[in-house]
Amino acid sequence: MWYNLNKTLSHDAMINIVIGARGCGKTVAAKIKCVDWWINKRKQFVYLRRYGTELDEVKKSLFNDIISLGYSKDKDIEFKNGEYLIDGEVAGYAMSLNQSNYLKGVSYPDVGLIVFDEFVVPEGQKYLKHEVDKFYNMIESIARDRDIRILMLGNSLSLINPYTISWELTKPKNGTGITKTKNNDILLEIVDSSEFKEHKSKTRFAKIVEGSEYYRMAVDNEFIEDDDTFIAKKGQAFCILTMSYNGFKYGFWKDDSQGLYFVSKDIDKSCSLNLALSLSDFKPNLALLRGNDDYFKRIVINNFAKGLVRFESQEIQKTFREIVKLRGEI
Repeated sequence: MWYNLNKTLSHDAMINIVIGARGCGKTVAAKIKCVDWWINKRKQFVYLRRYGTELDEVKKSLFNDIISLGYSKDKDIEFKNGEYLIDGEVAGYAMSLNQSNYLKGVSYPDVGLIVFDEFVVPEGQKYLKHEVDKFYNMIESIARDRDIRILMLGNSLSLINPYTISWELTKPKNGTGITKTKNNDILLEIVDSSEFKEHKSKTRFAKIVEGSEYYRMAVDNEFIEDDDTFIAKKGQAFCILTMSYNGFKYGFWKDDSQGLYFVSKDIDKSCSLNLALSLSDFKPNLALLRGNDDYFKRIVINNFAKGLVRFESQEIQKTFREIVKLRGEI
């Protein structure tokens, strides 16, 4: 019933992304593997969170659950000064991604496993700016060209995030199971267990939240933030403006026959209005949004609020919602 990492790691991918229902045992399995690799392989581990504040909440009590469940193999595990000690020896480290710059020049020759926990952020929270590059820098600082294993663990909130976008990862064909990319060095596993669903659905808490979005995520393993309601491909449409945001260009198209607008990665180079939505996107031949704010609000924001805007992918929809939120419009 509970998730087991052995099958995942048997594929020998370097980066292993594991997404599943909350409470199905992903983090527990990873912590058991950390202890096991130290005992049997003398390989150290890194427990990674995005922010130092997240890490502070869990780092000291991280292994309490596997100790109480008897999975610590009678080893004494304690946390001191950013390090995990097993029977008095340094077996692992606690780190945060937003402080990865401090790793330069530090050596971790015995680390064989990185566990990036809760890497999928809930709606309303943010990924780091240039997060994937920061992640690469951390791997490079720790691994130093060695062949290590990386686990990225997340709940079934959304499959749209900087990592899946950068690595062009999509769901496995059957919705669950394993898919790979980058010469099989990156693996995505969508965990689904009928036994776990049955167990979880019978708990008192599950009966309280039944019918809610939380139930769909925690029990049914649904990606509750990936809504297809406004996803559609544009037909005969013309480009009203292009938008530059975080280094990407998006076309805002109008289809008079349907009375709808479409946001697409397709752009019309002859379009006369090209807007930079932030200073970092402001380049020659672009107009900064500030001088066109009223037009943008009237044409783009107001039609979005009326439900008249469609998006050609989940990724584009999520980015557009981020733009609207940053402007404080919703």
